[in-house]
Amino acid sequence: MTFLYVCIGGVLGALGRYTIGVMITKYLPQIHAYVSTIIVNGIGSFVLGIVLSSYNFSSKSSIMIGITIGLIGSFTTYSTFALDCVKFIHRKEWMACMYYVVGTLLISIGLFSIGYYIL
Repeated sequence: MTFLYVCIGGVLGALGRYTIGVMITKYLPQIHAYVSTIIVNGIGSFVLGIVLSSYNFSSKSSIMIGITIGLIGSFTTYSTFALDCVKFIHRKEWMACMYYVVGTLLISIGLFSIGYYIL
């Protein structure tokens, strides 16, 4: 059953990420794709904080694994974050890369903490 929950969560998370990207491009075209990556990673971190505050960190239940690894894991995107950083470096946009890295980390860790400790 765990495999099935991870698959279902993975599909839902990927569709959610794709939908947010499409909506941002359609309704907020002036916002750069980098912002879309920060938004999905921030939302994913926040939701992960809420989920983990509600359950034991060591919970190995099939549903918990499906939510954390499948749904949230496929929704967030570390690989796109890494690609964006390499693009900044390739273009020698050092400050933009630094702001992107620091901003992403602060937003993701901050939203995880809010979800975990406050809610």
